[in-house]
Amino acid sequence: MNERPRAAHFLLELLIAIAVFAVCASVCIWIFFEAFNTAADARDLNYALIAARNAAEESKAYGSPQAKEIFYDSDWQLCAEPAAAFILSFTESPNSPPWRGAAQRRGGQIYELKVSKINGEEIISFSISTRGNPYE
Repeated sequence: MNERPRAAHFLLELLIAIAVFAVCASVCIWIFFEAFNTAADARDLNYALIAARNAAEESKAYGSPQAKEIFYDSDWQLCAEPAAAFILSFTESPNSPPWRGAAQRRGGQIYELKVSKINGEEIISFSISTRGNPYE
């Protein structure tokens, strides 16, 4: 008669221990998942900054953007629009100041440069000016 309650207590204790370990494992999995997402976002931001810098330097070299939209695949390689995961776009800023002198003759313009995911989620956005002297 004494054997049954001991077995029941042992089984209950074992079930509680398994439940505690399951909760701890689920918390650890959630932490690793969030770390993975944070690393992926940091990777995308890093490549977006590189792409934006390259596009800004190219627009400075030529005096204006050579392409209004540039498409990248998920590995940040140039691609066509149907295979794109990211898009870099130039749009003319509506509030460009009137340039005077040589800058006006060169057609200086302020552009909004934006890098975003195809689903519309913006990664980075800033303004660049093409009124400076083009590279020679």
